[in-house]
Amino acid sequence: MRRVLEYYRAGVDGISFWDTYARMWRKSEWSAIRLCGHREELERWEERARSFWRKVRVDSIDGISLDPRYGVQTHG
Repeated sequence: MRRVLEYYRAGVDGISFWDTYARMWRKSEWSAIRLCGHREELERWEERARSFWRKVRVDSIDGISLDPRYGVQTHG
């Protein structure tokens, strides 16, 4: 989001994304990308966009360790 604002301030005409089907599908990413074309609203969205991402540490799922020292096939 900040980089898009920098580009607009530097004078670019627009922002384009391609091969988006090959990217990791995350709702937060699409929430941010959809705003990039709304140049006149982008300044107001910069603060709100911080709420699109949330980081939560997950150590296990249903008792199965996600510790990277153990491969998925070993089931911890």
